[in-house]
Order: sequence, then structure tokens, then C-alpha cells
Amino acid sequence: NDDTANSILKLSCLIQYASRLKNEILLAQPSSHLPNVVPQFLPVSIIKFLASSCILSEREVEECWKVVKELVWSAYIPDDKAVSAAFKVSARNLWPPSQLYTNPDCKRTDNGRKLQIATQREGILYTLDEGPIPIHSCFLTCKDCNTDYHLNFYVKNERRFFYDNPPDILQIADHQFIEHRLIDMWRTSTNIAWVSFANCATVYLNTHKTTKNDNIPESWKFKGKLDDKNVAHAFILLALLEDHQQQNTILQVPHSG
Repeated sequence: NDDTANSILKLSCLIQYASRLKNEILLAQPSSHLPNVVPQFLPVSIIKFLASSCILSEREVEECWKVVKELVWSAYIPDDKAVSAAFKVSARNLWPPSQLYTNPDCKRTDNGRKLQIATQREGILYTLDEGPIPIHSCFLTCKDCNTDYHLNFYVKNERRFFYDNPPDILQIADHQFIEHRLIDMWRTSTNIAWVSFANCATVYLNTHKTTKNDNIPESWKFKGKLDDKNVAHAFILLALLEDHQQQNTILQVPHSG
């Protein structure tokens, strides 16, 4: 009947949205909580968000979590657009690959504790399909060893140490991120059609009509601007990461630039 169908839709909604919020749920857990262990309880802020977006009471969210938490913790979300509509601003929060790190010189690693301090900043992600979209980039800090863990690298003693494999998204500036496959498209255009870096940027911006900034709220600090220097930086960074991967070495550069 209609009530049953409505309940199933609400439950499906909760599973999808909660699955996209695993990093936020995990951050609110005690430092001794391991990332692969399903949290028994949701933080209040997450309960309120899920109640509002799934048209449930806060009590219903808590009861649903008891039933679906195992599924949520292993779920994959295929539809970013639905989540984006619920979040109003952006479905994308860019986090480091893990909240638990194995630094042999850090006592937090020895104790098996996860990182608890998160910093969030506004930014722009240049995507192949949707054009520039607003994102929040999040990095985690370990106060025990004074290390900041970002999406592509960690920072220690004013140096950046990049992770082993070239990622799906590359950070090319403090607030600018580019999809790997978009850089690959620019590579093809440059190698086959001799398209300049400036024209790569211009074609991309015109294709997605970014002068309107339809995907970016007025209040957002950054807009979808892109130029030849950004494209060049993306080319160089990806080439360096791929070279170090082939050499089985770690790319490290000064954090200041």
C-alpha cells in the first residue's frame, strides 16, 4: 500500500544520505573508535539533517539506524545529484583517504586511535561532466606528531609528502581541485590537436557556461575561474605523480609552493 511504499522510500533515502556522511559520522566518535567498526549511535547534527531531508522524526532516524547501520557502513552511493539536492550547496566533501594512519613515529598509531581534529575549507572542483562545482575540502590534524593529512598528501615539517598512487581528484591549489579524467582529456587535446593550455581552459569554461556560475552559490568564496596556469599545474603535478609511482618513490615538495 501507499504507507509501505512511502516508508521504503524514506528508509532508502536515509541509507543513501547517511552513506555519504560516513566521514562526518566517524569524526564525532571517540578517538579509540576504529574506522571499519560500525558506530552504534549517530551524532545529533547528523540525526537532525537526516530527519529533515528524509521527512522523519529524530526518534525514527535513531530507530532506523539500529536496523540499517551495517548496510550504511558498507554502502556505495551511485547518484550524486540526489544527494546534492538534499545538501543544497554541494554533495561533495573531499576527505583524506583514511582517518587512521600508520606513522611509526607517532604514539597515536601505536594506540590504534583515529584522527579527531578536522578543518573544513570552501573550494572548487573542476569536473568533466558537471563543470566547476562547489566543494568543502577537509583535512585532518594529528597534534601528537604535528602532521596534517589532506586529500592527496600529508604535511610535516613544512613539506608535502604525496600518497603513493595518482588519485581520482588532484589538488592543484589551496582551493582548486581537478578530476583526473579531465586532465586526461586535456592531455589528449594537447597531444593530438595541439590545443594550448589557455585554449583548454577556455573551451572548458565555454562548454560549461561558467560565466553564469549556475552550480556555485552567490555566497561561495570562490568561483569557477580557470586559466592556462591552472591547466599547466595540473599537467605537471600528474606527470610527477605518475613518474614517482613508476620509480616506486614518494613525491615531496615544500608546502609553501
